[in-house]
Amino acid sequence: MTAGTRTFGVGIAVAVAVVAVIAALAWYLTRDTVAEVDIDTAGAASTQPSAATSAGTVADLAGAWSVTNTDGGDLENGTFVGYRVDEELAGVGATTAVGRTSAVEGSMTIAGDGTVSDVTVNADVTQLRSDQSFRDRAIQDQGLETGEFPDAGFTLGAPVTIPEEALSGETVTIPATGTLTLHGVDREVTVDLEARLVDDQILAGGAIPIAMSDYDITAPSAQRVVSIAEEGTAELQLYFEPAG
Repeated sequence: MTAGTRTFGVGIAVAVAVVAVIAALAWYLTRDTVAEVDIDTAGAASTQPSAATSAGTVADLAGAWSVTNTDGGDLENGTFVGYRVDEELAGVGATTAVGRTSAVEGSMTIAGDGTVSDVTVNADVTQLRSDQSFRDRAIQDQGLETGEFPDAGFTLGAPVTIPEEALSGETVTIPATGTLTLHGVDREVTVDLEARLVDDQILAGGAIPIAMSDYDITAPSAQRVVSIAEEGTAELQLYFEPAG
């Protein structure tokens, strides 16, 4: 091998290494860009059909409502259910894994006095997607084991009431207690739901702290994964529209 050939080979190796470092750095700088649930931001960005924001009185909200996905699967401003958990990846360091799906169905009933009951939400967690395909594949048979437990859901326990201030489009907080079904396990949870009227729809969102051991979940393991936190968050952001 001549000196020129060796120099060329070294140059190629250096170039490949530089590209790899730049790619890794670019991923590092752009990861964790998925914001937490914020219905004010989502509501402002909503592309829902225009209608009067004010409902007039709570009686105008009476009836059956169902979850809608008319935002075309927007996993930041549309309807979604997902998870958020801290992890550490080899060669990268600490990061936050966020996976979401817009494959959500749900319904609720609102009485003439603003009482909300019969709330059910179900998500197809086999369609959870994050920024890493290896993570999405891993949870099919580890962690959430979506291959065996393809559904997650929430059912409201005690009825809640929509405050009058929501009628002006203001964001309101509504404590709600119900049953969360995850990994085939049912547990009672309480979540502070934020809700607001967005055009002719109701937008609701919140975050539920999750301890993996409470749901018989064992953190996934992989060559790239150094550690995964034992606690995470279940996130939901839902648009409801009048049914029928």
